[in-house]
Amino acid sequence: MSAPRVGGRAGIAAEPDPDLRRLLVRMGELGASDLHLGCGAPPVFRVDGRLKRDGASGGAGADGDGLFPGSDRILLSLLSETQRKILERACHVDAAFRVEGEARYRANIFHRLGGLAAAIRRIPLEIPPLAALGLPPALEKLALKPHGLVLVTGPTGCGKSTTMAALVDRLNREKALHIVTLEDPIEFVHAARRSLITQREIGRHAHDFCGALKYALRQDPDVVLIGELRDPDTIGAALTMAETGHLVLATLHTNSAVESVSRMVDAFPGDQRDRTRSQLAHVLEGVLTQRLLPRANGKGRVCAVELMICTSAIRTVIRDDKLHQAQSLIQTSRGSGMRTMAESLRALCLRGDLAPEEALRHVDDQGAFMRTLGDPWG
Repeated sequence: MSAPRVGGRAGIAAEPDPDLRRLLVRMGELGASDLHLGCGAPPVFRVDGRLKRDGASGGAGADGDGLFPGSDRILLSLLSETQRKILERACHVDAAFRVEGEARYRANIFHRLGGLAAAIRRIPLEIPPLAALGLPPALEKLALKPHGLVLVTGPTGCGKSTTMAALVDRLNREKALHIVTLEDPIEFVHAARRSLITQREIGRHAHDFCGALKYALRQDPDVVLIGELRDPDTIGAALTMAETGHLVLATLHTNSAVESVSRMVDAFPGDQRDRTRSQLAHVLEGVLTQRLLPRANGKGRVCAVELMICTSAIRTVIRDDKLHQAQSLIQTSRGSGMRTMAESLRALCLRGDLAPEEALRHVDDQGAFMRTLGDPWG
């Protein structure tokens, strides 16, 4: 196996630590999504959503107890001089790197009690097709719209980046567009097919999301992907981008469509919220919320989703500040392609992919949910 390298990152060591290479290979063998590494602690893998210590990952670099006293050296080998300065100043830094023939990886390296530590996420080299992700067919229609705002939301580790990459890949294969991605860091790498792809990394190609978005308007984009809507300035710039005839794909760390709209509105001072509601009612096309849950057989995970599509009724409740009515509109709009989280969980349970006790952890009305499981017609 060739040595890990950071794709295109100036100043990165060409030969990162061999102990890290071995741990990354072990990630692939275990099917782990994440690796947690820190000084004086054994490496911990996240497999199918659960943390797992692995005796086979001991050896070179580990002491007799499987601990890694040299993790500072291992982690610093990933960073350029610029990134080391950021780590020294801010006490944490993001990095992305690639092992040829294996995968790309996203790392957050940070100081903690006892030394440096890192959370490293594995990113497959191949972008999965939308159909393989178990997402609603209506999501594809949203991604093919010529303009507007489409949100992909959910907690950390729920597959938002994979869904976003699959949406971009679908556009790239089917349409001749200029697609600009703004990410921190770049995760999936897109080769140009029918579209022109411009991938920019925050901290490397631009100082921040908001500034990158403002300059993206001058770069003749058709589609702009925003890795995360982090602050009011970025949200405002994204809404302006969508208003000016572009398709904007973005993520939020929220747990429902209603919460997503509320979060965006509440990010602004009170005197700006009516304007933000009006903008959202005009440009928002849909919100996908997803969660990755353990399969009933213990092998892998399944994706449960909520999908809100902005029909005229949804736009009205957003504009008129009546979001409390949105959930009932989602429930009664299956014909428009919408889906509630409870409906998605129910379908997974009835197929045998999800244990009912796991599904119950993610619904508001457990009694009503169990009654729908007992009635095959819902």
